Amino acid sequence: MKTLLKISFWAMALMAVFACSNDNHEPYGPEYEINDMKVEVYDNRYFRDTVPADEYKLYITYLTDNEYAQRYGINPTLKGNVSNLSIYLENHKDFENVHSSNVNEWFVVDDGTNWYTDLYETIDDYNQKDQLRSLTPRLIFTNQESLSPRATTLITDTTTVELKVSLLLLNNAKTDTINQHIKTVLIP
Repeated sequence: MKTLLKISFWAMALMAVFACSNDNHEPYGPEYEINDMKVEVYDNRYFRDTVPADEYKLYITYLTDNEYAQRYGINPTLKGNVSNLSIYLENHKDFENVHSSNVNEWFVVDDGTNWYTDLYETIDDYNQKDQLRSLTPRLIFTNQESLSPRATTLITDTTTVELKVSLLLLNNAKTDTINQHIKTVLIP
């Protein structure tokens, strides 16, 4: 009986400690800035030169000089802010359904969120966020003319796409633009 009381006492004490702990997320490490970015084609099962259009993803890695932030996420405070992320199709004249080089509307962003309510977001929504959740967002090509059920597909034949991913950063009073180019062959 004494053992049961001791175990109960310690279990209640531990529960009280966890219940009373204030759940503030104090930043660990110094503030940091995003200095550069790296863009790669997702190639889990496919070679980089040909990717099925329905499974085309771009991985972005925001590079920083803060090793902790780069390795474990964005718990340290980000000094600046991502003001604008845009995707441009540099060979848009080769596509009859594409009337502009800006192709943001055909991509959605996975920013590392695991909530069922906001698994994906549009690039416009991503650009309006106050705080990033991940230094490694994924851009997912929808292969649809519009984000709707049974929308007509954009890629119906083997096609070369030349993309430019442009990132506008607001770091305190200065503005930096970083551009990365990527070329892939998409197959239907």
